[in-house]
Amino acid sequence: MNVIYSLILCAQHRSEEPSDVSLQPAEQSDKIGEITREGNMDVDVYRAPEVEVTAESSAVLPSFYVVSNTKFIVLFVATLGLYSFYWFFMNWKQYRFANREPMWPIARAIFSIFFAHKLFDQVAAKVRERHDNLFSDHASLATTYVAINVVSYIANRLSSRAIGDPYTSLLPLSMLPIEGWVLYRAQVAINLACDDPYGLSNSRITIANIFWILLGAVLWLLNLFGLYLIFFNDPELFAVTP
Repeated sequence: MNVIYSLILCAQHRSEEPSDVSLQPAEQSDKIGEITREGNMDVDVYRAPEVEVTAESSAVLPSFYVVSNTKFIVLFVATLGLYSFYWFFMNWKQYRFANREPMWPIARAIFSIFFAHKLFDQVAAKVRERHDNLFSDHASLATTYVAINVVSYIANRLSSRAIGDPYTSLLPLSMLPIEGWVLYRAQVAINLACDDPYGLSNSRITIANIFWILLGAVLWLLNLFGLYLIFFNDPELFAVTP
């Protein structure tokens, strides 16, 4: 039925076309030339259609992922630091679009410790173009991020084998504020580099953000429950030996 209906519409559209279309090619050329000579047409009929350039089409894409400082802190803390994966992915994705550089943003997000220095270097170079050297400590910040993630990974592996508990369980959580501070410093520099120092273009909490905040709340409850079992369900943990 859809095919038949489409054929009917096509036939109806053709029947409504002007009668000039049925002219032979030579007659069409004579008719166009006659209209042009009489001055009834102000434009050249053989000119290609012009494309209107709007402000939206000429806008320059930001080189990195812009987000307000408040929104960054909320999402990073609420998701227990998992927001950093999305943060790296969006920064490399935006960088790829803006610079037309072939890469896999998701791979650079998964293996962020191998590409953190590269990203921070690019941000620092962009900042220097507009705001002098306000991100001069980018190398040490990237190194701090890499060190935190390596130590956290080792601690998680030891904790999964019940080695060094409860300290190996607490270590990754205790390093979370330092990691957040490092990425927050980078986000401030990114906003400056993209001429949006307050991140107003991405400051609203969306429905997707709320979903991840709720998921992060579940992760927080699971971690707190695990810490409760470690500290308060083991009577020997706080036992005082004579």
